[in-house]
Amino acid sequence: MNREAGFTVYDVGNGELVYETDIPIMYLLGSKARWRFRVSGLADERTDVVTSLPYFNFVPVRFKVTDLLSRLVHLILAIKLQSKGLAFCHATTVAKGDDAYLLFGFSGTGKSVLANEMVRAGYGYMSEDFTIVDREGRVYCYPDMPPARSRVSSLPISRYLRLKPLERKIDGSIQNRARIRSIVILEKGREQVEELDSEETSRRVTLLNLEEISKLWNSPISAIVNHYAYFYREPDLRRVMTEHELLVSAAIARAERCISVRSRSPNLETVRRLLLGS
Repeated sequence: MNREAGFTVYDVGNGELVYETDIPIMYLLGSKARWRFRVSGLADERTDVVTSLPYFNFVPVRFKVTDLLSRLVHLILAIKLQSKGLAFCHATTVAKGDDAYLLFGFSGTGKSVLANEMVRAGYGYMSEDFTIVDREGRVYCYPDMPPARSRVSSLPISRYLRLKPLERKIDGSIQNRARIRSIVILEKGREQVEELDSEETSRRVTLLNLEEISKLWNSPISAIVNHYAYFYREPDLRRVMTEHELLVSAAIARAERCISVRSRSPNLETVRRLLLGS
C-alpha cells in the first residue's frame, strides 16, 4: 500500500520512493510542469536515482537541474561515506609526501588561490571544497577542481549566456592519500596568526562545515533524502549528523598543528614560514 506525504512524495514500498517537485524557474514563469524522481535503496550498498531532464532545452532550467542533481549526489555520497567511517570536510587539501595540509575558511578567504600556489610549488593536489577524512586522520583524494573564478563567471546571467572566463589549469600532480599534519583556517582581515588547540579548531571547523553542508540540506532537492528518511528507519539522518561531527573532530585531533591565518590575501610564503619553517 502506498503512503503519501502531501502531493510531492509517496512511498511505493521495498525501499523505493517517488518524489515530484516544481521545475526550477519554470514555476516562477507560471508553468505547472513537474519534475519526478524515483529513488531506491538509499540505505543499501547501491542506490538508484532515476529522473529525466525537462523536455524543453531552456538553458536556465538545464543549469539549475544540473546544479540540484549535483547537490543530491553529494548528499547521498555523504551518507555512503559515513557508513564506511569516512566524512566530508569543507576544506581544500594539498600534500607533501605523506603530510596533508587542510585549508579551511569561508568562501572567498583564498583557499583555492593558496592551494594553487602550493601545487605550483611542488605540493600534491588532493581536493577542492570537499575533503574526505577518517577518524585516524587519514585524508583521501577527491579531485573535484572547478574552473578559476573571474568577474565574468561571478555574474549570475553569465551561466545562462554561456560566457566562459579564462580557465587556469593546475600544473601539478594529484596525490591519492596522506595523513593530516596541519590545519590552516584562513580569515580575511588585519594580519594576524593564532595558534589553536584541537577543541577550538574543532569548534570553528564544525561551523565552517555547517555553512557548506547547509547549502546541500537547504536546497529543494534535499527533500528527497528527508522524505526517504521519514518513511524508512535507515538511513537514520540524526545519527548520520551526530557521527559526522564526532568523526571530523577525531580526525582534527590527529593534526600536529592548527593555526588561524588572518590576512587580506593569504600567500604561500606566509604559510610556508608558519608550517614548514622554510
